[in-house]
Amino acid sequence: MMSVLTRSHGLTTRIFLPPAALISAFAYSLPGTASRVSAYAGELEDRYVPCFGVIRTTSVAHSGIAWERAKEGAAVGRDCAGHSHDYDPRL
Repeated sequence: MMSVLTRSHGLTTRIFLPPAALISAFAYSLPGTASRVSAYAGELEDRYVPCFGVIRTTSVAHSGIAWERAKEGAAVGRDCAGHSHDYDPRL
């Protein structure tokens, strides 16, 4: 199946798509085990490479902030689209 999906794509897609599909299938089919493996990997990361843990935590926080800003922007866009008859381009 992966060979069909990656046949006409570049080398990077051929390399990274199968492991990404494996990880996402693992998380979908065995969520409890995936959660425990993730927690264990986090413990190992905190013990042996704590600076990576700080970077990961910061990036997750920044991703959450960006997601919230995108949701707020979409809500503002919906509000503006709903009130388009009130729009005055001279303002």
